[in-house]
Amino acid sequence: MLLMPEKMTKIRVIISKDYYKKVLSYLYDFGIMEIDEMPQDLSKYVGMNEGNYYEDVLNKYSSKFKSLKSMLYESETTEKFDFKSIDELISKAEGIDIYDDVLKTSKSIDNYKAEKSNNEHILELLNNIKDFNSDLSLLNSTKLISYVIYKDTSLKSQKEIILDTINSIRKSIKDSMVIDLENAYIVTINRIYEGDLGKIFSTHKVKVEAVPELSGTVKDVEDKIVNENKDYSSKIDDLKNHIKELSDKYYNIVSAINEQLDVESQEFGIMSKLGATKHIMTIDGWIASKDLKRLDSILKKVTEGKYILQKIKTKEVSPTKLSNNKHYKLFEAFIKFYSLPQSNEFDPTLLFAIMFPIFFGLMVGDAGYGIIMLILSLALVHFLGKNNSKKNLEKKPNKIMNFVHTIVSDNGLLILAKSIIPGSIIAIIFGVIFNEYLGFHLPFYAGFSLTAKLSTMLLISGWIGVGMITFGMVLGFINSWRVNNKKHAIGRIGWILLEFGIVFLGLMILHTATADLGTTTAIIYYIMMVLGIGIIFYADGTESLIEIPSLVSNILSYTRLIGILLASVILAGVVDTIFLGSLNHSIPMIILGIIILVFGQIFTLVIAMFEPGIQGARLIYVELFSNFFKGNGVPFKPYTGKRIYTVSKVEKEE
Repeated sequence: MLLMPEKMTKIRVIISKDYYKKVLSYLYDFGIMEIDEMPQDLSKYVGMNEGNYYEDVLNKYSSKFKSLKSMLYESETTEKFDFKSIDELISKAEGIDIYDDVLKTSKSIDNYKAEKSNNEHILELLNNIKDFNSDLSLLNSTKLISYVIYKDTSLKSQKEIILDTINSIRKSIKDSMVIDLENAYIVTINRIYEGDLGKIFSTHKVKVEAVPELSGTVKDVEDKIVNENKDYSSKIDDLKNHIKELSDKYYNIVSAINEQLDVESQEFGIMSKLGATKHIMTIDGWIASKDLKRLDSILKKVTEGKYILQKIKTKEVSPTKLSNNKHYKLFEAFIKFYSLPQSNEFDPTLLFAIMFPIFFGLMVGDAGYGIIMLILSLALVHFLGKNNSKKNLEKKPNKIMNFVHTIVSDNGLLILAKSIIPGSIIAIIFGVIFNEYLGFHLPFYAGFSLTAKLSTMLLISGWIGVGMITFGMVLGFINSWRVNNKKHAIGRIGWILLEFGIVFLGLMILHTATADLGTTTAIIYYIMMVLGIGIIFYADGTESLIEIPSLVSNILSYTRLIGILLASVILAGVVDTIFLGSLNHSIPMIILGIIILVFGQIFTLVIAMFEPGIQGARLIYVELFSNFFKGNGVPFKPYTGKRIYTVSKVEKEE
């Protein structure tokens, strides 16, 4: 049904124990049933002693192959594997004998990388004391230890702290030696004074580092380390090539075994939810009503007709499974971010998918910004799609993307980019209507002047608010009536009467400057308001009357559609005016005008992208959803998983 989650049915499947593994395997691959705990009044799980042995063996191999897969390099999936039984799976796992080799090689790579990193750190230290001309072995001995205090600061206050530190060392530590170099100080002391030196460093909080035990001049040690790092790099490359060769040969089969081990482990985990006697097993759970025939067909095939499929009557609220058209399915993420609908109430995904782009596009209201946002969104969708399809052995870190990922994932970015595309197109349409192109206007077309017809636009936004609030209350009425909460449903009628009474009376006062009770029209409006309040009082109680002011504020909230639109239009116009004015002055002023234009337009674009998005979502979440949406639904979690390297029963059927 349109605007509703999938209709769910609670079922019980009764099968012979001879078929339980096949049935669970099919349920996993088709992913159409959420398996629940058996009721307390049914018999507990008994028997299945063979599971204890297999479960121990699977646990043994599961961690091993998960680790092995993580150490191998990802390679292209060339084939999918089909394991006929657990015994075949275990046999394949026992035949893979590269774990120790890969583990040893990976540890060697890590060790060489650590040595190389340590050497690079020493090189950085040596670079700061490169004008130390003596043998470095003089800085450390059984009695002496040396530290480097770095001078790499441009702050006068920090320089003073460093000098204070040096003076404190000279005064407090006997026989200390301080060598003043270009980029650092070298402080050498007797080891018995390490504690005193540590207190000085802690007090002054300067950048300090112990000099490692080295022998030779700075140049000699640098040359030695550079050669060592070249050798380490060569060894790392050789070891990586070895893992690459093993990965090319074994990655797919290792991944397939690891995947099937996960499937089998989940199967043993799900058994605790099943009920059983000596010969039969029962499986309780939820399924979408439309999938009942499909499940019946599967059971008939797998059990050779030896099964019972029952519908269970229950007063439980079923889990929620959203079922939306692929064109607006991505907007489900926005609904789930707010709250998942319950299974017996409206799914507002379609409403959000229609209203959000319209609100967004209207508040942007500029063809130029719309085109830029459309291009950026399409580019981001292309980039993320391309990036996800890449399978690099080692991905290079990207600082910008790492920062972005602390806020939102790639999938979240992809959803945002796709959701902005329809809003950008609508922004272009409104921009053409309003004759707005980055704040500039086409000379041959007047368009719909926002500033000249501001009162009309505000009136339109007000009626949009009335329409949205009324629509929400109508949905609330239907929701409540359908779940047999007729009293609450009647309350929605009262709110609608009150809303229109207030709106019509308000318009009458604005147009005629009077609300005289003597006029028939005014009396009708007052009656609507009084009748509405009476119904609200009856249906929702006295406390609900405090929500009356919020009814008015919710309607007026929709005027922000025009407020945000005007803000970006005026801001862009100011930036453009400054730029055009600079063209009549000197070259430096023209350059300044261009700078103001570029940065001003970027600033306006950022506002035009984020503010309409935030406010557009808010107008739907707060003003609309509050009239019909309860949320806090329990998500439908079918017994299933993703297969990449193994063949699923679905693929076999196809």
